[in-house]
Amino acid sequence: MEFENLDNTMRKFEKIANFKEGKKTVQKANTAGANILKKEAKRLAPKKTGLLRRSITSRQVDKKWLQPYAFAKYVTIKQKKCFYGAWIDTGFIRNGKFYSGKHFMQNAFQTKKSEAKKEGTIKLLAEIKNLFKKK
Repeated sequence: MEFENLDNTMRKFEKIANFKEGKKTVQKANTAGANILKKEAKRLAPKKTGLLRRSITSRQVDKKWLQPYAFAKYVTIKQKKCFYGAWIDTGFIRNGKFYSGKHFMQNAFQTKKSEAKKEGTIKLLAEIKNLFKKK
């Protein structure tokens, strides 16, 4: 049995395993999934002035939280821009009265997590194919 272009294939796998190329590939896949969750969270967020919806963003997880070669993104509310966003989402007490949260972030995750995972996987496979096409 003869393998054609085995050296070329091995170089492509080394390129994927390379820290810089692998990081870019995984980050693009994570961004694709996070964007689906972000879009759904913005859709579900209550709109009074629109500030809360505009404050929903996705961010890269800090390296010190994870192992050196692990990469992840998360969807969050910019606290400096919209300090009350977490209160609207989880609930709060004001003047002794409890206001229940809207739970739009959690609901966005629950309804779109499988779609986000699927989109991230599709993007990851597409990026790996692109790496193999490059010479």
